[in-house]
Amino acid sequence: MSLEEQHYDRILMTYKMSNLNDYTVVIRKDGNWWIGWIEEVSGVNCQSLTREELIKNLKEALAEAIELKLV
Repeated sequence: MSLEEQHYDRILMTYKMSNLNDYTVVIRKDGNWWIGWIEEVSGVNCQSLTREELIKNLKEALAEAIELKLV
């Protein structure tokens, strides 16, 4: 897939702990898979078969990163 053919979705994910932070999520479809990552947090990335599952998994991965104070 060439760069011109790749479609990226950028959505704003808000995660609330003790304060409100905004994170940029980059999502793209690659064959049968949805691939996504959080731009501001290195290592928080996932892949799933559906967009909805990908967003759910990214939220869980971000929550774990925050809990482990990787953010």
